[in-house]
Amino acid sequence: MKVKPLYADDLWWDIFQMPENKKPLSLRGNGAFALSGELIGEYPTFMENWKNYEEQDFEKVWTSVFNKIEEEIASFISQNPSADRYMPQATNMRGDVSLTYLIALLHNHKEHKVVELIQEAQKSNKRCGMSKWIGDEEIDGYSFVLKYANSML
Repeated sequence: MKVKPLYADDLWWDIFQMPENKKPLSLRGNGAFALSGELIGEYPTFMENWKNYEEQDFEKVWTSVFNKIEEEIASFISQNPSADRYMPQATNMRGDVSLTYLIALLHNHKEHKVVELIQEAQKSNKRCGMSKWIGDEEIDGYSFVLKYANSML
């Protein structure tokens, strides 16, 4: 299960100059240019071939999984009662500064921190993983975020 604040994709699409991606809420989440959510839980169900289970076992397995999900959602909400103040992990799986983290910082008016993090990443030749071609030039998402953050200072 992954989470991200509702504002994250809207702000990202403004920064990445793709306002046409602001689709109905029901179509958001994991699109090609949507930000990745933060993994807060994984819920394995049938560890073996599901055909090895008896019919009555299915209800037990699903009830257990859904109870665990409900518990983890309640815990997450109690630890993060405000989507506006929620801060995702600072780095992604590759160890780069997470775009979702940068967007959360921008949302919380921490533009100076965003500029500092991106400049440090760019000095190390790090890229965010999303880029856009404008003419003959490929522009990394960090450059878009940096330009936006500087415009807000």
